[in-house]
Amino acid sequence: MAKIPIIIRLYLRVLFNMLQSLKKQSRLKISFVFLSSFIFLVAEFIISYHAFMFIRDFPGVGSILTERLMYLFYFILLLMLIFSNAIVAYSTVFRSRDTTLLFTWPILPETIFRYKFLQSAILSSWAFLVLLIPFMVSFGIANRADIAFYPAIMLLFIPFLIIAGVLGSIITIFFLKLRPLERLRWMPLFIILTIGIFLIYIIQKRIRMQESGQTIEIFILNKLVPNIKLSHSPFWPSYWTAEGILKAARTGFKDMFFYFLVSLSTALLFIEILISIGRRFYFDVWVDLYSRTKGSIFSLQKYIIDRLRPLFFVFGSGFCGLIIKDIKLFFRDASQWSQFLIFFGILGAYFLNIRNFSYHMLEGFWKNMCAFLNLSAVLLTLGSLNTRFLFPQMSLEGNKYWIIGMSPLGLKRVLYQKFWVGVIVSLFITETLIIVSSRMLGLSGLMTIGSVWTVFVMNFALVGLSIGFGGMYPDLRSDNPTSIVSGFGGTLTLILNIGCVLIAVVLLAFPFQLFLKGWISSYADLKKATLVSIGLITVLSLSMCILPLLYGAKALEKMEF
Repeated sequence: MAKIPIIIRLYLRVLFNMLQSLKKQSRLKISFVFLSSFIFLVAEFIISYHAFMFIRDFPGVGSILTERLMYLFYFILLLMLIFSNAIVAYSTVFRSRDTTLLFTWPILPETIFRYKFLQSAILSSWAFLVLLIPFMVSFGIANRADIAFYPAIMLLFIPFLIIAGVLGSIITIFFLKLRPLERLRWMPLFIILTIGIFLIYIIQKRIRMQESGQTIEIFILNKLVPNIKLSHSPFWPSYWTAEGILKAARTGFKDMFFYFLVSLSTALLFIEILISIGRRFYFDVWVDLYSRTKGSIFSLQKYIIDRLRPLFFVFGSGFCGLIIKDIKLFFRDASQWSQFLIFFGILGAYFLNIRNFSYHMLEGFWKNMCAFLNLSAVLLTLGSLNTRFLFPQMSLEGNKYWIIGMSPLGLKRVLYQKFWVGVIVSLFITETLIIVSSRMLGLSGLMTIGSVWTVFVMNFALVGLSIGFGGMYPDLRSDNPTSIVSGFGGTLTLILNIGCVLIAVVLLAFPFQLFLKGWISSYADLKKATLVSIGLITVLSLSMCILPLLYGAKALEKMEF
């Protein structure tokens, strides 16, 4: 135990040196990142505030909707944090290079485990906490909460984040302890996600209520409230957090403190359980994982890659080898393919619920809202996937970066190869999603065409941004994709991705909103306005694709080996 503060001081020293290294960066670049982050948080606050005001003033059901949505929000957030902690714990607690170094020091394995768990929990939770602050401040202002509400919710967040971190780490330990053979290692998660999606579908089928001629208030209650009964259970930690926040908003601080103590005591109990599990299993699991990784030969030649190899020769024989290498590295890293499956598990649940929107029964405003929220969901998913999986691609070459740089291929051509592969894969995924979802919603032909074209050109923009900035800001010292994405370049890429998505959606939605309000009188004028919007989106997308790629290639050419 006495050595944990020493390790923490070492970690803080590393962070301090990283901050000191920012002095060598361009002030314009640093200012741009901080300004972009500030604008993003302010935009989140404004949007959340107006959303809470809209829900609060909903006739008859405003307070009920606010409560139910708060339970649902923290329930979903709890699940996301558990998954995030489980994935980050795998790469931070077990697979990071400094873990191997720490095992060579005279430190007990349980001490290493406690330190690495703390590091993993901070790494996977800080972004959620930053995003929660403007969201909850807007909730407090919209509901005229007392000034004491704001420090009170910070108290509630602490045990909530701890519980999610502990549960995620426990899942990781037992998954690694009980995992099957290497060749079947992807099956458990795939089966769990498949069963989960199937159960969601069955539940939705049973509780679906088809009512016609109802008011929008009753429609929302019938569609929304039955679907979130699971989140409204007093046994969930998310319920304690949501209930504490609702009590604090109504100046019921005594009740809020009760829920805080329940959460805190549960968090402390879970920490003791995790420490006991780590003391019992951590070292054995780490040795088993390390020995299997080093001792096994990972070969997909007998399987699907060998059959797909001829398709890759369209990029040339040299690039074919690089593509196969990237695919193998993807399947070797459980933190990569598991996040990929989780992304599509969430998307599967989303598509299973699209039919519950009853798009044809909505008024014009709500039809536009659903259509462009659907487009935003697809594009934001694309931006998140690109930032998480494409931005680290150049950095993951690691200390062997010089081999590619000195080869006949060169880093510039490798950058463009990764770009085209990313575009082809993302186009297949996103175009399928937008076409299927548009048909399920029953969108008009013009709106469908606009959405499909926007997704097409935005693929080039978002992939170009991620690959280009990955070339401009490579992190060759880290082999952890989560750490790479959490750095300066990854944060900047995510902000720009979100900004591009918002601009594109607003540009496409603008003429339809004008038509709805009667400022565009004819359908022919709507077509012309939509073509103008599509043209602007195309110019924006090509600019955000070409410029980052050019700067990324230029930065790579200047690298010395």
